[in-house]
Amino acid sequence: MTPQFVNYPAPAGTEASPDFTLKVNGEDVFVYTARVSRLPLNQMWPGHQRSLDQTEIASFAYFDFSGKASLEITALKAIRNVVVRPKSTNIPFTTTGNIIKFDLDQPCQVVVEVNGWHHAFHLFANPLESHPPQPGDPHTYYFGPGVHEIGRFQVHSGETVYVAGGAIVYGSINANQAHDIKISGRGIVDASKFARNDNEQIIALKNCSRVDASGLILRDSNLYAVTPDHCEDVILTNLKVIGSWRYNADGIDICNSRRVLVQDCFVRSFDDSLVVKGYDHRDGVKAPPIEDVVFRNCVVWNDWGRALELGAETQGETWKDITFENIDVIHYVHRALDIQHCDRAEISNVRFENIRVEDAITEGMGIEDPKYDPGNAAPAGLLIELIIYKMIYSHDKEPGRIKNVIFKDIAVIGEDFPPSNFHGFDETHLIENVQIENLSIHGRHITNAKDGQFTVNAFVHGLDMI
Repeated sequence: MTPQFVNYPAPAGTEASPDFTLKVNGEDVFVYTARVSRLPLNQMWPGHQRSLDQTEIASFAYFDFSGKASLEITALKAIRNVVVRPKSTNIPFTTTGNIIKFDLDQPCQVVVEVNGWHHAFHLFANPLESHPPQPGDPHTYYFGPGVHEIGRFQVHSGETVYVAGGAIVYGSINANQAHDIKISGRGIVDASKFARNDNEQIIALKNCSRVDASGLILRDSNLYAVTPDHCEDVILTNLKVIGSWRYNADGIDICNSRRVLVQDCFVRSFDDSLVVKGYDHRDGVKAPPIEDVVFRNCVVWNDWGRALELGAETQGETWKDITFENIDVIHYVHRALDIQHCDRAEISNVRFENIRVEDAITEGMGIEDPKYDPGNAAPAGLLIELIIYKMIYSHDKEPGRIKNVIFKDIAVIGEDFPPSNFHGFDETHLIENVQIENLSIHGRHITNAKDGQFTVNAFVHGLDMI
């Protein structure tokens, strides 16, 4: 195949990054901005929004290619040190003065940090699109290059929404009781013009089936970024979530759904990043079983909360067959991997496999803010937590159970040595049959709770570490 490179010019008047410029294969590529969190201060919606002095501007750029892409990044400040994440990519780079150079030979999502993690540069190197929709295609809403205002845009069964590269669409994409929907493109969908109570997700799917969403950049969510709720047969591919800074701005939340695949996505969120939730509705509709949910080949930057999670809302009778595999957690705050069980469900057959955990963010954890309740903040920097307990998000009187959980090939490659916590509720509501296979912390194979700094209470039965 002949190498190809596709560049998408930004709409006229778009604000360019104050920190970086980029050339790919010698061609200028526009570098966008996104507001992100500067400090890990979050709380349940308090009626006001975060102060902007708790945030900062990050940068991102995107392009498509096949073959090889040669990148030249110019930092508009003196370079003291550079880190390219995920570290597992092992991308060799050179720095000369304030210029960083490296090559990519396959599509990926990487973050370049210059002089620390603040004001980072996020690079979304996409694969080439295959047969994208064209203007005028039947049953297709086509948003071409330029700026579009769509508000809360409703999609119906059999329809396609396409946001072309070079487009910025202000609004959200919503579907309810629909099937056979496609949402795709290379452009940006931006929710920054919504206030908290105006909208809930950038992509909101409710009671839908056979949905395929791919390729888009989702910026500045005012709550969760993507939520399939009471859905089935959903595929989310190569979505990039960035610009999350407002309270409780989760990434991709799979709610009350089954047969969902999340793959090749990047999420930088200001609350839980890749998460499964279940809850009864206020209209009396009970949470259905949750099953067959897979998160695969993703990169996560968690600015507050929990990176890979089940919970905290865990209503429903049964949850089973949920997998997180081949994921890089490049930053996290409170928990890297966890099941936070606060309701009645029996949760079983959960697998965390081939996961690399890099550096926890602890800077700013002790800051005082008159509008911030520190009692809402969990302790920082745990690697794994399985816990059954009652807390602010609990709805059911009866606690649930957790059983048959596997952690396999988990590697901590960050600077810290994160502890873990396993906490069952009582003799009736246990955590049972947990297997930890090939846990590595700083290259050391951990085979017992003491060496791994695990806290395990009496209501955990069958913890096996090999």
